[in-house]
Amino acid sequence: MNIKELRKSRGISQKFLASELGITRQWFAKLETGDKEMSKLQKEKLAKILNLPIEVFKKGGIVDVWYRKRVQSKIFEFFGEEKWKINLIKQILREYTKVY
Repeated sequence: MNIKELRKSRGISQKFLASELGITRQWFAKLETGDKEMSKLQKEKLAKILNLPIEVFKKGGIVDVWYRKRVQSKIFEFFGEEKWKINLIKQILREYTKVY
């Protein structure tokens, strides 16, 4: 589960969360997609708002999109971007970045 799924499951808008974090809605959208990394303070605030333990935002946590994108990027650099390889890598990332 990622930030967007958690936010939507609680019926919370990007605008509301952005306001609570003191950033623009556009900046928050970039946090959701993993294009920008959240600061420690933003992770703490978001965890409190979504009533989640802070651990879910740590590297490899269920909502750490930025970390997953970085790992995926490095793997693609190493193995290339053939479609079958990408699908296999995505499957592996989904399986091994779950939090139990």
